[in-house]
Amino acid sequence: MFWNSEHYPDPTAGQAIANIMREERRNRRAAARRKKAAEDAERRKQEAAARARCRPSQPKPPVAQKRPTIWIKAWPKDNAGEGGSSK
Repeated sequence: MFWNSEHYPDPTAGQAIANIMREERRNRRAAARRKKAAEDAERRKQEAAARARCRPSQPKPPVAQKRPTIWIKAWPKDNAGEGGSSK
C-alpha cells in the first residue's frame, strides 16, 4: 500500500508507481538480454575468425578411398578336397 505525504492510503498513486516500476524492471531485463545476445554474437564472430586463421591456406589432398579386399587363391586347386582321387 502506498501512503501519501499526509500519511493517508493512496491506492491510485501506489498502483501508478507500481506500474512504472514494473515497466522499468521489464526494460532493464530486456536491455540485459539484448546486451547478452550482442556479446554472444561477438564471441561467436571472434571464434569463427580464430578458426579461419587456423585453417591451412592450401586444402588438404583428398583421402584415398579404401579399396575392397580381393581374395586370391594361395595355391592351385587340386581335387584332394573333393572326396575322391583324380588319378
